[in-house]
Amino acid sequence: MEARFRAPGLERVICQLQFPAILKISSAPPVAFQDSVRAEYPLFSEKPPLDIASGLPPQVAALMKGLPFNIPSTAYEFTSADQRWTLTLTRESLALTANRYERWESFKEHLHNAAQALIEHYAPAFFTRIGLRYRDIIRRSALGLAACAWKELLRPHIVGALGSPDVAEAVLRTGHEILIRLPDGLSHVLTHHGLIEDTETKEICYLIDADFFLDQSTETTDALKRLDFLNYNGRLFFRWCITDHLHEAMGPRPVHGH
Repeated sequence: MEARFRAPGLERVICQLQFPAILKISSAPPVAFQDSVRAEYPLFSEKPPLDIASGLPPQVAALMKGLPFNIPSTAYEFTSADQRWTLTLTRESLALTANRYERWESFKEHLHNAAQALIEHYAPAFFTRIGLRYRDIIRRSALGLAACAWKELLRPHIVGALGSPDVAEAVLRTGHEILIRLPDGLSHVLTHHGLIEDTETKEICYLIDADFFLDQSTETTDALKRLDFLNYNGRLFFRWCITDHLHEAMGPRPVHGH
């Protein structure tokens, strides 16, 4: 059962749908697409392509501009009035970012509306990659757990050297990468986790950044079903990373509870 947390550590959720390049998106401003999403995303900005030759000596810059690099295309950003939601459209992808994620049903509804606008106006042939990324930051102070060691909050297969009584207090930095095949045999999760420092409070926190993805051609009509699967495994994976003590401290409650 999906749960909401009184004190969630989930900082950001991003879904990206990649598709074969559609030159129409980068050849003209996405006016019709904006009209379809403007009620939800009234704020607009445009980010030009990266100039890889910028700042280089003239001879080197001239040489690089003649090489077949895969230069990022213009990115069009559509943001909600409260700045909680952002759509990013390029000629090869559509991404939805939630800065304050609450529940999957709400995220899925926003994504469905955006995907329908993409299909209506640009008709991608299929999706080449479907990704769902969760960025969790565990701040012990926010949970009343400042005195708890990381080994009390993270399971042994995650905590690593921070679980050692000999060196845990002396560990200043950790960084790990895990690539796991999911039960369907087709999807994967690539996770980076370790200690980070909060830039504002300077508190040492723990980051679990997990990218769940399906890296193969998918019919546009099947995308949401695939994302349901990735989301379900995302919940299981996070629970696999943390102990019962941390789970209870986060204040879980049923989605439909009060």
